[in-house]
Amino acid sequence: MVPAFDCPADAYSLNAPELSTERPVYILEQRGHGYSDAPTHGRTVQRLAADVNEFIDFIGAPKVSLLGWSMGAAVLWAFIDLFGQSKVEKLVFVDQPPMLIADPYETTEERRRHGGQHIDLWHVKRVYNRDFYTAWPILSSYFEVPNLEVTAESIDRIPDDFARLISMIPEPPVVDKAHREFLAELVRNHIWSDWRGVFPLIEKPVLLLTGDAAHATTLECNEWVQETVRDCTWIRFSEEEFGGHDLCQTAYRKFNRCVSDFLR
Repeated sequence: MVPAFDCPADAYSLNAPELSTERPVYILEQRGHGYSDAPTHGRTVQRLAADVNEFIDFIGAPKVSLLGWSMGAAVLWAFIDLFGQSKVEKLVFVDQPPMLIADPYETTEERRRHGGQHIDLWHVKRVYNRDFYTAWPILSSYFEVPNLEVTAESIDRIPDDFARLISMIPEPPVVDKAHREFLAELVRNHIWSDWRGVFPLIEKPVLLLTGDAAHATTLECNEWVQETVRDCTWIRFSEEEFGGHDLCQTAYRKFNRCVSDFLR
């Protein structure tokens, strides 16, 4: 399991315990994230993909199923691009568009087909470098629709004991200067990357999970992924199911059930 941008491995705390009852589950604490070191090199999605490849070799598994949420899905697309699919059994992509940044010369229809947004990536990079804890609202302001955010008012309406369980997840470590600089450069690389050329190459079964109330993807780009990948099962999470970008948390029961059924 590969977490989202700036998320530690603990982000999957509502998923990994249940999923691991049927299979071994590993969550990568990606370089520059959480408790991992933040080196001055390798600040790219491609380097994170190489880390996934090296980890698969390290555990000695002949075949693995890979799940990536948000930027974690982009890490898997980079993995396929660089290392092929010989080590892969199945793939799960969670709420990530094929290309985040919009071409200013595109039509709205063209932009929405790949999920592009008009983002000033240099501004976003500077904000992350200057003050990590104020960066997310600025980045999210570039998206066409707001994400379904969990607030103090809404958290108690989320079912399945969510409020109590989410409160038990440990707070991530403080983001120091090294991690802030790593993430600032990584977010620039992430936003700029275009993975559309990878999708026609995917030969393994894919589960696509998206939130109808998420900011990150568009209906059109999710339709494009389903049409382009040869064997793709697409499951949508509605707003009533708290299907925002964080659907692996806010709708964790359905999420876990969908992933388990797909991997069997």
